[in-house]
Amino acid sequence: MGDYTPAVWPEPVPLVPRKPLDPLGTVLIPPAERPRAVVAPPVAETWAPPPPPAAASPRRRLALPQGREARRRQLIARIRTPLRVCHRIAVVGSGGAGVATLLGTLLAEHRADPVIVLDPTGPGEGEVRTGRLLLRTLPADGDYPRALAEAGGLSPVVLTDATTAPHLAPLADQVIVCEPATPTGARNASAHLDRLGPDATVLFTPPPPGSPTVPTPQLLTHFTPRTRATLTLPTPTSRRARPTYLEAAALIGDAMADRHPPDTP
Repeated sequence: MGDYTPAVWPEPVPLVPRKPLDPLGTVLIPPAERPRAVVAPPVAETWAPPPPPAAASPRRRLALPQGREARRRQLIARIRTPLRVCHRIAVVGSGGAGVATLLGTLLAEHRADPVIVLDPTGPGEGEVRTGRLLLRTLPADGDYPRALAEAGGLSPVVLTDATTAPHLAPLADQVIVCEPATPTGARNASAHLDRLGPDATVLFTPPPPGSPTVPTPQLLTHFTPRTRATLTLPTPTSRRARPTYLEAAALIGDAMADRHPPDTP
C-alpha cells in the first residue's frame, strides 16, 4: 500500500470559546460590574439636652372682648336699652327712603318690645305687621300728632319716615338726617344741622349711579364734630350692610340712654 502521510502537517487552529446564547439565540452581554458601596463606619450618637423654652411674652388683658361676634353682641346690647316711656325717632333727608323701615326691622328683631314705623305721606291709611314690627301708613292730610300719640301708647319705639315731611322733626326725641354721599347731599345735611343742632345723627347713603361722590374720610372729618354721630351706609345688598345698619341701630340705643336715663321716667 502507498504511504499517504503528508509531507507537512498543517498547523493546528486554536479553538475560540463561543459566547453563551440566550433562549432566543442571541449573544448574551454580560452585565457590567457594579461598584461596591463603601459603608462608612457607624458614628457614635451624642445627645444634648434641649434648649430651655423661650420666655412667653406677657398677654395684654383687654377690657372688651375681641372679634366680630363680640362686636355684634356689644351693638345688640346698646340696641336693647330699656325704656319706660316712648322714644320717637324721625328720619329726614333726601337719602332716607326705606332707611326708617330697615332700622325699625333691626330694632324689632333685637328688642323685646314692639316697634312701629309711621309713614305720614302715604296714599291712604293702612298697616302691615311682621313679627314685632308694625308698619302704619297715614294719609298726607291726616292728623299726624294724634297718630304719633296713639303709636306711643302701643310701642315704646316709634320711627317716622319724615323724608318728605321734615316739618315733623320737632315732634321727635331723636332726629336722623339721611342724605346721599354727594356734594349736594353734604350741603343738605349741613342745612339740616343748622336747623336741628348737634343732637342729630347723620347717615350718608351711597350716591346714585353716575353722581359725584364725597370720600368717606372727608365726610367724617367735617360732620363728626357737628353731630351726635356720623356714619356712611353701604348699599342694602352689600356684604357689609347688616353690620353697618346694626351700628346705626345701636346709635339709636345710645340716644335712648341719653334721652331717657334709667333713674328718670
